[in-house]
Amino acid sequence: MKVLAFRILATAALVAASSLSAHAGTLNFSGLPFSNGSPLVLSNATLTNLSGTTILVGAAVAGASDGFCFASGGCQADGTIDFVGPVSNLNFDIDGWESGDFVAITAFNGVTSLGTINATANGNLNFASFGAITRLFFDDSSTSAGVAYSTFSFTQGGTTVPEPGTMALVGLALLGAVASRRAR
Repeated sequence: MKVLAFRILATAALVAASSLSAHAGTLNFSGLPFSNGSPLVLSNATLTNLSGTTILVGAAVAGASDGFCFASGGCQADGTIDFVGPVSNLNFDIDGWESGDFVAITAFNGVTSLGTINATANGNLNFASFGAITRLFFDDSSTSAGVAYSTFSFTQGGTTVPEPGTMALVGLALLGAVASRRAR
């Protein structure tokens, strides 16, 4: 009985651990045309242009095939990225910055603001210290041509709440452990 309880507990622990596993994610624009309507739905995120109706993608926009910009005249539009689930360890590049370009990028977890990073030059923006992010808001007040964004990298999962089925298995394993202890 003791061995059975141990096996149940071990199985439940493995199931719980596997349901919380994390994997690397990127924004994938492969196969999309240069000009896209808004919102643009990807497999792991939805991009929405809040100042216009167009999202431009590809190397012609950001110097990288995985780049994009929220377009309104130039690349000077406000926009959002809503991730399908929480992401962590988020970082990405700012491309095409010129004097006069300014974008404040605010990270959210649900409706809670986690903080803002101001994009004032080309280079990498690192949101890893912000924890679980569900949305980015891009507030573009550029007076030049605006900027593009590329090379998104993040961890998907690992910060989500376990599914009810996982919690039921863990509870069953604990009940089995208690029952085996009582039987002794």
